[in-house]
Amino acid sequence: LYALCKSCSHSASPLLHSRVAMGFKSDSVPAGSSSPLCASKFPSTIALSDGKKMLNFDSPKGSVTATTGMMTSPLSSVHHSPVDSTRRSRHPNVSRQHIDEHLTESHKEEQQKPRSTNKQRRKTSRRRQQSSSTRHESLTWRMNPDASLSDFTLSIIGIEDKDAIHKHLADKEKRRKKKRSKRRDQWMVEGLYLDMSRSEDNDGECSVDVSMKTNETPPEGNYLLKEQYHLHKVNLAVGLRSCEYFARLFQKMRSSAGGNLVREHTLELPKSSLQAIPAMLDYLYDPDPTVQVNATTTTAIPLRYLGKCLGNPLLFDSATRFLQMDLRKETAVTYLQQAEIYKQKKLAEVCARVCAESFTQIKMTSLSTLEPHLMKKVLHSKYFRPDIDSRAICAKIASYCRCQDKSISTKMFLSLTSENVMQNICEEEALFFIQFMIGLGIDVSCDNQKAGRLFERCVLAAPHMMQEVVNSSHKGRAGRIAKNASGSYAKLPPQIKVQLLEFALTQQQHL
Repeated sequence: LYALCKSCSHSASPLLHSRVAMGFKSDSVPAGSSSPLCASKFPSTIALSDGKKMLNFDSPKGSVTATTGMMTSPLSSVHHSPVDSTRRSRHPNVSRQHIDEHLTESHKEEQQKPRSTNKQRRKTSRRRQQSSSTRHESLTWRMNPDASLSDFTLSIIGIEDKDAIHKHLADKEKRRKKKRSKRRDQWMVEGLYLDMSRSEDNDGECSVDVSMKTNETPPEGNYLLKEQYHLHKVNLAVGLRSCEYFARLFQKMRSSAGGNLVREHTLELPKSSLQAIPAMLDYLYDPDPTVQVNATTTTAIPLRYLGKCLGNPLLFDSATRFLQMDLRKETAVTYLQQAEIYKQKKLAEVCARVCAESFTQIKMTSLSTLEPHLMKKVLHSKYFRPDIDSRAICAKIASYCRCQDKSISTKMFLSLTSENVMQNICEEEALFFIQFMIGLGIDVSCDNQKAGRLFERCVLAAPHMMQEVVNSSHKGRAGRIAKNASGSYAKLPPQIKVQLLEFALTQQQHL
């Protein structure tokens, strides 16, 4: 109705038009302001929806005409509203009432449908992303070799860490000597020898050795680990993150193969570094120049080794940045062990300092995994403070000796329990230290100064525990500390037992 009135250039509001269409006169409309066209389209008398009364526009206000059976529409049978015209054009054989009912039912069905939750929306978006990523997947080494058109297969054999590191260092020294001799040969001018050894690069840069034959078969032997990767030469040897090892290897392959491209190569690496190879390959294949290598506490130092061994300084620097952020008292023991394996002396010094400064705060489960020479390195560090909590230090050293009893020698034991490290001996561990000395075969009665001094310190700290041992033997009940002391006391030789009892009685008399 509003659209029809608008077409008639009627200036009244939609509310006023609706009132006129329903048969009401508005007092706000001045006389004679209605459009002639509207007057010709709208009758002067219209029936209400109930069909009982009729209002006459021409009669005085409030007058009602008689009831008739005729229902007059405000629109003629020829003209239809724009909405009705659209519906009739779409559904010529369907009545308006049927369409309205159909639309109402569909609206109710939509309201009855359960709305999708945020979890369902996330699942749907995740599926769409996965489907789109499979269609538009970037090149990675994890793809199917046939789908990614892999042109190179790298076989990696894991050997013992010590053997691999020793071989790497020996090859590095051989290359250094060879490089030095070449430089000297270049500077031999008319019998004048110029030594250029001082200008040699000594910053740890890896000059890779590509003397291994291409097409070679893996060497015979029982290897713990062997892995194979289907890679792409362009990602290994070209670009900002390329490896110097593979760049020289492929150049040598092309020159020595006579035009036949070689697709296989075998490389020997420490078995502890194999877990870092996937992270290294992800870093080499990632197209983002700002991304960092996905390193962890257990792979940071192996990644540094791979970056140094394969000639990739960016990989080395990225792993070093992660290590600097991750090095703390909870991870210092792991880093110290790996730095010792890979012969990274400067890093080992830093890790030993962190362990020494936080010795009493590090969990015993971590300290017990250290080898004795690494524990000695921590305890004799200049950053170690033996006077902070001497009882806790004594208890930790005793627990460490229990865990590493088969690896500790006499010399190492005396070094770990020296007065510079363990200033005080706690009474709970005095009998254990004596029993450990006897187990190592140390003769406490000889003139060994260090062993004799340790035995005297243990005897001075033992009287209280001797009283606990005697009480537990009579009562039959004892706590954990008393049980440990009784077990250590039972393993002692008779003469040592007598000496401990005599000293305990002497101390009791003085009290």
